[in-house]
Amino acid sequence: MTVTPIAGLGAFTYAANLSFLDADVASGNIPHGLGVIPLEVMLTPTGYGATICALTVTTIDITNIVVTKSSGAANTACTARLIVSAPHSIGR
Repeated sequence: MTVTPIAGLGAFTYAANLSFLDADVASGNIPHGLGVIPLEVMLTPTGYGATICALTVTTIDITNIVVTKSSGAANTACTARLIVSAPHSIGR
């Protein structure tokens, strides 16, 4: 799986394009670098085959996000965009 970070979103938002190969089942740890547990996590499938993959965010913690592809789609490549936001400054 390939993670391509999107730059220029500020200190409280992390975004990346994800690209799963056919044999990939999970993303592994995707470090978001926010320093807090994200308040909002948005995963948007993109490209052909993305809905077949049934991508799910399975872990959200203070340092990492993990995205998992459904076992039924083990032989399907897919792409997605991940956007993670830290809580508003009042809650930090």
